[in-house]
Amino acid sequence: MKWLSLMFLVGAVIAKHEEYHGYSLFEVQAKDTSQAKLLNQIENEAHGDIWSHALPGRPGYVLISKDEKHKFQDALEAAGLEYKIQTENIKE
Repeated sequence: MKWLSLMFLVGAVIAKHEEYHGYSLFEVQAKDTSQAKLLNQIENEAHGDIWSHALPGRPGYVLISKDEKHKFQDALEAAGLEYKIQTENIKE
């Protein structure tokens, strides 16, 4: 029985790891508090996994799915937010 429980746990961990295949980690800069608020709204609309919030003078980090990536980039560019992709595929 313990062996079966261990195998189930290992399977669950592997499945969770596969869940993030294709996700990109973005570093985003906010020049002021209004940009930081706008970024928060964009992150929520893209269903991003916020690793840290951007503040003026400190970048924020957001994990974005491959399905939302281009929409997220377009929204950042439209808002005039500076960003760079830290990791193209977080799984690798």
